[in-house]
Amino acid sequence: MKKKMVIITACFILGLMLNTSVFAIKGHESNEKPKMTIPATAGEIFTAVDKRVKDLENIITANTLNKVHVAAFEIRDLLLALPEKPNTLADAGKTALKSSLTKIKQQAGLLDKYGDSNDMAQTKAVFGKFKQEIEKIKKMPGLKP
Repeated sequence: MKKKMVIITACFILGLMLNTSVFAIKGHESNEKPKMTIPATAGEIFTAVDKRVKDLENIITANTLNKVHVAAFEIRDLLLALPEKPNTLADAGKTALKSSLTKIKQQAGLLDKYGDSNDMAQTKAVFGKFKQEIEKIKKMPGLKP
């Protein structure tokens, strides 16, 4: 019985770690297609991401953390479209992109969580990691148009 409870608890914790939507407040996260138009090329996606990163930076600077999720999820959705765009990524590059996109999804969920709880320190910390991961993606050879 004790072993069964440990297994159930471990599965529950693993599920929480793998599914960042548990951090999102109902209404913020959606399984629907993004409402914005996704650009046609990786280069255009990166231009749109840069604009939204600046918007997110301004939201944090203005201390309007309840709006962080909008820009964070738009950035996430733009970047998630990259694998569908023409690219010359080798298999290792595709694996690296997939790993980075998983981190982006997790970090967007955390930005939502910390923004909604008005936790400036955690929001800034996650935003720093978010920007680093975005820069890592932008430098991947084979994604530029």
